Amino acid sequence: MFSDQTVIVTGGANGIGLATVKAFLEKNARVVMADIVQEAGQRAQKELAREKDNCLFIPTDTGCESSVQQMVQQAMQTFGPISVLVNGAACFIMKGVEATPQDWEQVCRVGIAGYALCAKHVVPSMKEIGGGAIVNICSISALIAQPHFVTYSATKGAVLSMTRCMALDLAKDNIRVNAVSPGTIWTESNERFHRETLQMNRAQADHDPDIGGKHMLKRTGDPHEVAEAILFLASNKARFITGDNVCVDGGYTAQ
Repeated sequence: MFSDQTVIVTGGANGIGLATVKAFLEKNARVVMADIVQEAGQRAQKELAREKDNCLFIPTDTGCESSVQQMVQQAMQTFGPISVLVNGAACFIMKGVEATPQDWEQVCRVGIAGYALCAKHVVPSMKEIGGGAIVNICSISALIAQPHFVTYSATKGAVLSMTRCMALDLAKDNIRVNAVSPGTIWTESNERFHRETLQMNRAQADHDPDIGGKHMLKRTGDPHEVAEAILFLASNKARFITGDNVCVDGGYTAQ
């Protein structure tokens, strides 16, 4: 499905991002895994290299334009023109009105500006090859109110608006832009949080009325389930879909 295509996944060293990297590799894409966490990125690349030789980890601070520019240039030099960008890097500062100016600067630099900067630097390559696809990883936090999520929800709301505006601006260049909004996904970091803070395993979280119970399907999701939606939106099967937001949330926001 993605043979001879180059894909960039930011935030690709962990969680949904890593599941997305693996899913694209399974479809024979050339994948650049961009992440600020070097240890996790190097570990993931070493693991993936046992089966695939078409994956490259590039340490990247998506909130720094020079870092983004360098990453995109290295990706193109190694694998060729960029067909797909998955914006997944995020800054998880969960605070309410007590958030400091420094908190706001950090979450907005990575969670908003970082998405825009990555798009800015891949779009010229997409134009050269006649089009492409951008998938922004958003969140149901953009759509519903959650306690102590002011900073995080604000960035995800911005991503949703950005997605629609980018889709409008880039449609003439045959570049589609969509978003995916996950519900509660059982990533490594989520598993660690539930175990250490709430003393819960996954089965307990799935049956908790305030966690899995918030979803119609009465469970949390798996990273690969989000990755499958991302691959669909990035593929030619979604060629008439742009400016949209797909909720992969087990029915959470439909209630």
